[in-house]
Amino acid sequence: MLSTTVEIDGLPNSNLSPNARIFYKKKSGVFRREKKRMEDLIIMSGFRRKKLIEKATLELRFYPSDKRKRDIDNLISASKPWIDAMQGLIIVNDDFLHIPKISAEYMNGKWKKARTEIIITELL
Repeated sequence: MLSTTVEIDGLPNSNLSPNARIFYKKKSGVFRREKKRMEDLIIMSGFRRKKLIEKATLELRFYPSDKRKRDIDNLISASKPWIDAMQGLIIVNDDFLHIPKISAEYMNGKWKKARTEIIITELL
């Protein structure tokens, strides 16, 4: 099994949380910017693939820079633009047929720099 790790600075934008109380137009703008940020990261880092992955699992790891409590389900939901950005660049599609499993882990502790890792493991 082949694995690729994409590292993103910071945690998912809190405005993308299902609990965020912001105007829809602002939320859609944040979604577009985060998706574009991930697309640029994939292209600049050389993760873009000529032959797209047909089937893979995703593992999300969240590393906070503070000791604030966060709901992991909101972090997963706010990561949606990043997962959507992988469609067509790394993975064929982001539906359940192509990504049968997504897992998440909140790495407790105070890390020097907040970051999110997305580990893509190709299933054969």
